[in-house]
Amino acid sequence: MLSDRPFALEEGLALPTFEAGGSRFYKQLTMVIRGRTVEHVFYQIFRPDEHAGRVLEWLRVHPA
Repeated sequence: MLSDRPFALEEGLALPTFEAGGSRFYKQLTMVIRGRTVEHVFYQIFRPDEHAGRVLEWLRVHPA
């Protein structure tokens, strides 16, 4: 969950957004961040019911 009302991360990291009802929102994505480094981005989450498992598998394969 991310709170970024000025959308500073959108500009700095080129994160995808969309507009609905006159408001702007971030599109659904998951970032793996270790320290100050974005190690991986999961974007275009087609199957939300399988997404957590995909992230956990990635973490198992890429331990800190």
